[in-house]
Amino acid sequence: MLNFKFPTPEVKQEYDVAVIGGGVAGAGAALAAARAGVKVILLEKAALLGGLATIGLINWYEPLCDGNGKKLIGGISEEFLHASIKYCQDTLPKDWREKGESDGVSKRYTTHFSPNAFAIALFELLDNAGVTVRYDTLATHPQMEGGICKGILAETKSGCEYYPCKYIIDATGDAEIFARAGCECENGKNWMSFVSHYYKYGEELRPEMLAMRRWKVSGSGMTGKGQPEGFDPIAGVTSDEVNKHIQTGQRILISQLQTMDRQAGELTALPMMPQFRTIRRIVGDFTLTEENMYTRYDDAIGAFADFRPSRRTQWYEIPYRTLYSSKFPNMLAAGRIISSTGEAWNASRVIPVAVLTGEACGIAAAQAVKAGVLLPELNVEKLRTEMADKGNIVTKPE
Repeated sequence: MLNFKFPTPEVKQEYDVAVIGGGVAGAGAALAAARAGVKVILLEKAALLGGLATIGLINWYEPLCDGNGKKLIGGISEEFLHASIKYCQDTLPKDWREKGESDGVSKRYTTHFSPNAFAIALFELLDNAGVTVRYDTLATHPQMEGGICKGILAETKSGCEYYPCKYIIDATGDAEIFARAGCECENGKNWMSFVSHYYKYGEELRPEMLAMRRWKVSGSGMTGKGQPEGFDPIAGVTSDEVNKHIQTGQRILISQLQTMDRQAGELTALPMMPQFRTIRRIVGDFTLTEENMYTRYDDAIGAFADFRPSRRTQWYEIPYRTLYSSKFPNMLAAGRIISSTGEAWNASRVIPVAVLTGEACGIAAAQAVKAGVLLPELNVEKLRTEMADKGNIVTKPE
């Protein structure tokens, strides 16, 4: 029989708020909490911030508007949109750049960006705000006492480390911390979609954003068109599923490259993480569904409109209760792991909404630190007021 021996972890200093995952949701959460005056650490397993938007190469900042020419998402989400193009070209429509609104519905408040430039701009924002960022740090297990998370174990180059914290924000993109804490979760389903960046020579030899970073899709698109035969949709919650997805995508890309003229263009970037859309989300105190479309909530922390052209005017408010489960009262969910399902999950998983929920989590955690209360006991009106004061639109305008 194998006799496993594990080293005693090095206990690090305690933080008020620990954010697990440095994608756009985690970055938004950490920035909001730090600006609110609490001590924040962010643990990220990669060497850059931004997650799927940067190392995942999905470099489109989906719309912040309501589909009818009016802004619907502000705050840190809007700040991140402009940060994403601070050091690169963009495709932001002129109306939105100059007037903050659009006279026509065809031009939404959206832009493409350079993944590398956005990643660096995110670090600049967090660094200036005093967030402790720990790269190359893989959070492995929450240390639980009942439903309370007392801290996080992580593997680093220095070995096993333990980070005590008062509140934790799971921004992993797959609810990894909640799942390992024992929270009820729901798995998603993902098509076999693999996106790389390709630059075509010839008529496109010019410094233009979309030409320089043309998406090359290997396998399925967003709706399942092009799904490889015999490849069923997967959640992406096991090592086998992750490896099957990545390696199948790379094999498809190889077959595509074999039929292309190598003198005609260049493969400029490959994803450094699996590009799943909906992996796993928590079952919170409230679950947002398509039936909740056009519904207002007293505890809404913001609103958003669907990013898809065919659903552009469909909107949702996001109840605070989607961000937590009362069974785990010092833990919050940010980004595409909030309690939503079906088309509501598809609509809420994208960058602007992920950052919006991240900011709400960061502010909520900071308020809970100062008030000395558990998250379900938080004064929601105070949370909504601070969100609004920070430029967010907490209730969909009439």
